[in-house]
Amino acid sequence: MADARQYFGRLLLAALVAALQVGCTRHITVVPQGHRLVTNIPVNGAIHPYVGLPPLERDAGPMVAVFFTTTSDLEAIAKVWSHHLYYDLLPCSQLSHDFDLFSGTVFAATEEERNEVLGTQLTPGQALYKVHVPLNLQFIVRLAEGQGALDLPHYLDDARSGGLCIQIGGGQMWGAAVFSNVIPAPVAIHANEMVVLNETAG
Repeated sequence: MADARQYFGRLLLAALVAALQVGCTRHITVVPQGHRLVTNIPVNGAIHPYVGLPPLERDAGPMVAVFFTTTSDLEAIAKVWSHHLYYDLLPCSQLSHDFDLFSGTVFAATEEERNEVLGTQLTPGQALYKVHVPLNLQFIVRLAEGQGALDLPHYLDDARSGGLCIQIGGGQMWGAAVFSNVIPAPVAIHANEMVVLNETAG
C-alpha cells in the first residue's frame, strides 16, 4: 500500500510539474522572409544573448542570414521567459527540444535590411529579425559532437532525408520557456556539405 501511495504521489508530482511547465511556456509565431549570404555576424543587434559568451557564429565562416517576421516583441519576451534567446538548427522531423545540430544568436534586422527584405510589406506591430546559419558542415558537426547522448550519424541522416528547420527558443531554470513554431531552413545537407536553397531575400 505504501508503495502504491508513493507511485501515485510521483505520478501526481510529474503531472503537476508538466502542467506548470506548459503554463509557463510562451509560444510565438514566426514567418520566414527569405535569406542572403553573409560573411560575418553583426557587431550589434543581438536579442538577449548569453551574457559573457561570444556568439558561436563568430568563427563559422560564410553563413546564410535567415530573416523572419513576428508580431511579438522578442526582446521583451526573452528577458522575462528566458536566460538567453537562441535559435536551433535541427532536422524537421524532430518533435522535442532535446538536441540540435547548431544553436546560435537571434538578431534584430537593421533598418536597411527591413527596407530591402520587406519594402512596403511591413505591417503595424511587425518586427524583422534574423539568424545566421553556418555553411561549414564540419564546423557544425564539431560543435554537435559535444552533445554526448546524441547519435550524431543517425541525426545527420534524419537531417539529410527530412530537411533542416529553424526554431527560436529560450528558457529559465525555474521552468519558464519561450518557443516559436518551426520554419524550414534555406539550407540542406547533401552528402557531407551544406548547400543553399534557391530563394533569396531583398
